Amino acid sequence: MINNFWLKNYNIDSMSNDKILGVISHDEFLKSFPTLENKNNIVLISILYKDSIPHNNEVLESFLDAKEFVFDDATFDEPDKDSFVISDDMAKSIKDFILKNKDSLFLIHCSAGKSRSAGVAKAVECLTLFDGNKYYYTTGHSSDIDLMARYTPNLVVYDKILNS
Repeated sequence: MINNFWLKNYNIDSMSNDKILGVISHDEFLKSFPTLENKNNIVLISILYKDSIPHNNEVLESFLDAKEFVFDDATFDEPDKDSFVISDDMAKSIKDFILKNKDSLFLIHCSAGKSRSAGVAKAVECLTLFDGNKYYYTTGHSSDIDLMARYTPNLVVYDKILNS
């Protein structure tokens, strides 16, 4: 469940499951990081653009486990543009990271905290609460991410992670 800090400062609805602490933007992460308690009990998934500055090791090492991934908020590769969809290898790496930490509390952020991070959060919910069974996940009405107007999950990210 998202703690009161997130609810009060970022107007985020409470999540009913106990797997996701927050799905937030990069700016929200940077503002809250110094005051976030018990980081050593939280798993961080940070999603960056290729020109983003990665977190320093001190930030990453303050969490129970942390990993950064770099991909765009794209749903298909655009040859004329400099954007790219999440690769199969990256999706597999994210899935393996989620499964490795399935009993932990996740904090997920991307640039805006609305699409890429929400797609990953849906995968976290499905993998940790329903063992990756998309049918039970979608019919169980348990997706906090889908119920919150703040999020527009990137479904390519979600699907690629679950299908990897």
